[in-house]
Amino acid sequence: MQVLLIIPPAQIQSPGLHPSLGYLAGALKAASHQVRVIDFVNDPERCEERLDAALASIRPDIAGVYVTSMTIRTAAGIVVRVRELSNPKLIVAGGPHPSIDPAGLLHDVPGLDAAVAGEGEAAIVELCDAAAGKKELGDIAGIAFRSSGDIVRTLQRAPVSDLDSLPLPDYSCFDTSGLIPSIGYPLVTSRGCTHCCSYCAVPVLGRYRARDVRKVAGELFWAMEKYQTSRFVVVDDAFSDDIARAKIFCDLLLESGKNTKWYAMNLRADKVDAELLGKMKASGCDTVTFGVESGDADVLRKTRKGETLEDIERGAALAKSAGLRVFGYFIVGLPHSSFASEMKSLAFAQRVGFDLVFFWNFLPLPGTAAAKWVENNGRMLMDYKDAVLLGHGVQPVFETDEFSRQQRIDAYCICNIKSGQCSQLLPKSLNKWQRRVKTFVLHWKYDRAALAALAALFVKRRFWLLASVCAKRAK
Repeated sequence: MQVLLIIPPAQIQSPGLHPSLGYLAGALKAASHQVRVIDFVNDPERCEERLDAALASIRPDIAGVYVTSMTIRTAAGIVVRVRELSNPKLIVAGGPHPSIDPAGLLHDVPGLDAAVAGEGEAAIVELCDAAAGKKELGDIAGIAFRSSGDIVRTLQRAPVSDLDSLPLPDYSCFDTSGLIPSIGYPLVTSRGCTHCCSYCAVPVLGRYRARDVRKVAGELFWAMEKYQTSRFVVVDDAFSDDIARAKIFCDLLLESGKNTKWYAMNLRADKVDAELLGKMKASGCDTVTFGVESGDADVLRKTRKGETLEDIERGAALAKSAGLRVFGYFIVGLPHSSFASEMKSLAFAQRVGFDLVFFWNFLPLPGTAAAKWVENNGRMLMDYKDAVLLGHGVQPVFETDEFSRQQRIDAYCICNIKSGQCSQLLPKSLNKWQRRVKTFVLHWKYDRAALAALAALFVKRRFWLLASVCAKRAK
């Protein structure tokens, strides 16, 4: 069958091609189906034109849309377009949001026929069988579907226990596959997480399972040849939780003698040591990212992350000592936070000295403990589906008596401006001079001390320039 998979445009630029869709493509091809993936995240240009062309050229039997909580509205528009122009036998959704609330997504997006909850490699193949009349939707585990005007939820599908039993991901059918040499191959060494952070949906989506690192290395070396790249990205949520396993992976890279360049996302600072970070650097890793979340010890403790500020300072220092670039990710507006606690986060980020810092807007994801806290303690200001995580136009989803809407906006702006991320607050449509004016206005409002320092530097440079000219003339 002809299958078209679509990744809608998103607020946040992806760190590479999407592994979930790569695994779906691999599973579909292994079952002798034809697959094409349109990636609007890594290439957000000419979206409507590319979608229309794909629908006209392959006339899909099944269309699948990847949906996060932030792309529901966009995905709904894509579903309408697919139905109008192609009307495939089934339009289905998968991804983080349907995994949390598949029935709710069908309610929000009337054009969908089914939604997959959890890992979709087996489900997408069975949905192809259903579209071909070989299987009933009600016999497919782990989905919600429409039946006689009702929404039916089938039995939950267990997560894949042996990840190495899955066909390798296939990115050759992505319309952005040509980007792999420059942005890197997305490498999955494990799925799930061993922790239960209150704000995170990963524990809701599946328990931690690790692949055989020798098979991971084998996939990587195969991919380096196939896609002509030496760069890759470890996209796990818990790559270093098993430190010994992570060290073996680095040893395999070193023993191969291959010139690899890579970086690791989502490391926990309490799950690294000097030896691991040294091996990572020696094997070609240049950057690691740590999720800090909050620089207020009490707020951090209440996230149930099980990490301390001392852990984070130690981990970041070890990574820098190993010669790695270190990025820190913070969340503005977590449960129990206040304006004062966000200023503690900013001070902590400055003290640690991360090479790059991001402050994200908190989003209470359905099914998480943090969302329940917001329900009980917050006043909702907007639908979380319309929220912006990072960038221009950020608005808080809720407020509390202790932390008002305007204080949350101010804290977000101050943290980003004072950490060198003022550009995140600017609309992308501005030209050079408009950006300069807007940058000045934001600094005037939130960081006048920086403006004063820039003005002093400007005057100093002008003075030395004038002195230099006068000295030359005197000669």
